[in-house]
Formats: sequence, structure tokens, C-alpha cells
Amino acid sequence: IQEGEVCPICLEQERAEDCLRQLPCKHEYHTACIDQWLAQSTNCPTCKYDLLSHTDPATTKGAGTNSNASVANNTPASSSVLLIASS
Repeated sequence: IQEGEVCPICLEQERAEDCLRQLPCKHEYHTACIDQWLAQSTNCPTCKYDLLSHTDPATTKGAGTNSNASVANNTPASSSVLLIASS
């Protein structure tokens, strides 16, 4: 998300002081938004990239949102999730 763009989860505009988290698929979200999302699902909300199996759903048959998955202690589903700060 660049300044002025909208977070796909909360639909609020990104501000310079917001902390963002980038997923391995390169999509970025407000940290609080994506952490809450990942507590309920292991897929990117934009492209459905599966963070647990590291597969691209565009190349995987039957890929979809795993709404029953949960992430222990409300931590991101993958250690490859990157926290970035806006400048």
C-alpha cells in the first residue's frame, strides 16, 4: 500500500505513520488488519496465496479460503511475513 491507497481489509486510506505488513505474495496491509485476518485464515485476502503451504492458488486446483484454519496466539501464519513501516 502506498500513501493514499486503500487497505483492502479495512478500506481505510493508508497514512504515512501506519505500520504495514507485507506477505510473501508482496501484498501489503495495515499490520492490525492482516494480523486479525491471519488469525482466521491462512490465505492472502487479495490473491488467496496460501501462507502455510507457500503455493500460488493461481496454479493450484481447488485452492480457496480456509476459513477453519487458525493461527496460534494470533501470530502471522508464516515466518516469511514482513513487517514494514511507512516512510
